[in-house]
Amino acid sequence: MSEFISPELIEQFNKAAQLAREGKYEESLAGWNRLLFPSKEDKQDKSKMMSGHFLGIAMMRRAWVLIDLKNYEEAKRAFEEDIMKACLGQFSMHELYEYYFSYGNTLGELGDLDGMDDAFSRAINIAAKEIGDLSRCELTWKNLMSFAENFQAWEYLERESKNALTFAENSNSELLKFEAKWYHILALKGLNQVERAREEAELMLKDLRKMDADKAVTRLQDLIDSM
Repeated sequence: MSEFISPELIEQFNKAAQLAREGKYEESLAGWNRLLFPSKEDKQDKSKMMSGHFLGIAMMRRAWVLIDLKNYEEAKRAFEEDIMKACLGQFSMHELYEYYFSYGNTLGELGDLDGMDDAFSRAINIAAKEIGDLSRCELTWKNLMSFAENFQAWEYLERESKNALTFAENSNSELLKFEAKWYHILALKGLNQVERAREEAELMLKDLRKMDADKAVTRLQDLIDSM
């Protein structure tokens, strides 16, 4: 925290964050609201200063609590606030990833797949090129494909699962390879391309058996049997 931020505000921040960690989301939200939307008396207290970075992180933490409360519409508004966006330039790359990842998840929950795609693409780009964190890339790709499945956006899922597979091959991610192939099979099934789906599933099944991946084999065999 910056030396220009008043101790009272830091205390409020830490208390609201702790309440969220304890799962007391309503109380945490009230804490973030007091910090970000102060009373007239608090506004007049000029000793309470905060930086743009502090403000942006507090706004993002408030949005996270709204997500925990499944209030996705309000979380979306929080992420899209002009003030929030103005603070992004002061975020570290790790914080910027968290912003786009969280924003993408919110849009995914609301079924805004175009907006989600843009946010997740930014998150993946940051994780891959700026942070160098493959696990974050894998998680973001997985969430993207999961939301596409949830909303039965089969054409989108068919395309993006292939893109995910290309990314996985280029980054040597065995985990993402499995997820991408799995979701591509689901997409083909959803598009009524059953023969193609079955062919890909049988090939994948052979690879999994060689790896002694029993749980994955059972999961895939159940999918094949359902076609």
